[in-house]
Amino acid sequence: MYMRQQVSDKYRLAQSTSTDNGRTWSAPIDAPVFSSNTMSVMTRHTNHDILLLWPGNNSFGGTSYLRNPLTLAYSSDEAATWRGMRDILGRTRLSEAAVNPTKRIATQPSTVKVDSDTYLFGWWGNSLTTAQTIRIEDFNRYLYRSHGVSDDFEYTDLKNDYWWKLGDTMEVSSNQSRSGASSLRLFDNNTSTLTAGSRLFPAMRKGTVKFSVYANQLSNLFSFSLREPYSYVHNAPGTIFQFMLETDGSLKVYNTAGSRVELPVPTDLATGVWYDIELRFDVPAKQIGVWVNGSFKGNAANYLTGDQITHFNIASGSTAGTGTDVYIDNLSIQDTEIALPTAGTIGPEQSI
Repeated sequence: MYMRQQVSDKYRLAQSTSTDNGRTWSAPIDAPVFSSNTMSVMTRHTNHDILLLWPGNNSFGGTSYLRNPLTLAYSSDEAATWRGMRDILGRTRLSEAAVNPTKRIATQPSTVKVDSDTYLFGWWGNSLTTAQTIRIEDFNRYLYRSHGVSDDFEYTDLKNDYWWKLGDTMEVSSNQSRSGASSLRLFDNNTSTLTAGSRLFPAMRKGTVKFSVYANQLSNLFSFSLREPYSYVHNAPGTIFQFMLETDGSLKVYNTAGSRVELPVPTDLATGVWYDIELRFDVPAKQIGVWVNGSFKGNAANYLTGDQITHFNIASGSTAGTGTDVYIDNLSIQDTEIALPTAGTIGPEQSI
């Protein structure tokens, strides 16, 4: 049984277990799922996996009412671990960064199995007076066969690519590009909020992240990180790996003590130049490898703890500072625990 924890220093759902068909229950402990103050629902899928739906896979704590994203996960080991982590409101008009306390987005979710490959999910909306639903067909492919990310930033609707942004100057821009006509620009020009963006994707324990980066200005630093729950602050729980591009162009990584340190091979990225970054992460091993322009810069340990990664986050260094102007392009994220699908054919092969 999962329960909400309405305590400020709690960042996960609580769980209690019964071994006698519900007559007695164990004392609650933290569940392996990040959550704000929210209700969850479980159901048994046709393949006997457990499905978990809850609003609030974020790290704002048990007294927060920021109940988004609305996340769907599955467990094949009776709730010991969870996989999938799909934001079912992604690419819809309701997709929004979990930062506005007046917008709960989703509360008290429910599930209805229509058939073996179709589900209807429901919840109460912002006003708590309007019920909303979404129907997902081809459900098994949606939940089990989504393995990665590929963003080329060639059109302007970031929400349609599962991006959340903080600040109006996180946008697709034609000022610079590594390939094609445009790239994603993070331009920090205000002191009222942190300028940040986060790309949501299906949960991964081992994988690769590749992207190109171009720094025009680094006056307020530039951070990129891999996280389990959503957050936009640098030291949020569940930030498993985090890097900082300093004002002088040096690339630092956060260690377990929270200090920014050099990579095993000290690395500087000059302004006005495109660089290709590759990160190979292994969450169970608490390790990430870093390559820049194909050159190995060493392995680094985790920053904070988590079970898997569902967010690629970029941000300026602080709310108070301004001036950072950075572009990224050709983002790809791949789950390396799962083999790539085999290409099929639609007819006889022909020589060319």
